Amino acid sequence: MAQPYGFINDRQQTSVEQQAPQGGALEDISERPLERFCMNIDYLLSLPLRSLVVLGSSLSLLAAVGIGIFLAYRKLEIMESHLSNCRFIACHSHYWGSSPRERMARLVAVYVAIALPKLNARRGIIDLPQVQAFPRSFKIALHGMSLIGVAGAIGAGTVYFADQLNM
Repeated sequence: MAQPYGFINDRQQTSVEQQAPQGGALEDISERPLERFCMNIDYLLSLPLRSLVVLGSSLSLLAAVGIGIFLAYRKLEIMESHLSNCRFIACHSHYWGSSPRERMARLVAVYVAIALPKLNARRGIIDLPQVQAFPRSFKIALHGMSLIGVAGAIGAGTVYFADQLNM
């Protein structure tokens, strides 16, 4: 029966023990099998909680930035065309250019129009029926990007202030 990757059976264990050098000399690393150096899921899950939180929050922040860059460069013009009657979007799309920072600012303007429709409608800067007709897939992508980023920021803040919180 084949053993899972990274594990050795009893027969291999005894042969490794028989080959061990006598007198406490250090074993040459090049003679060890590759399986002993491979990271497995047990090692990852046995990390301290602080390391897991740092790893998770870093990955979620990177994911949020990646989704934001994708939306800013591939879908921003489509989103702005769905909100063509909104003064808020028209003002931001004319004010900001097409550099990376300015595209992200335009994406944030689209998100604000979608995330706070009633507040912006009271102010008279968006067309409420047009915002309500905004495609659901774009709404989910914008809200998902925001929630993933907030989760990463909360995790990073928790690790940063862990000493003050006695964690």
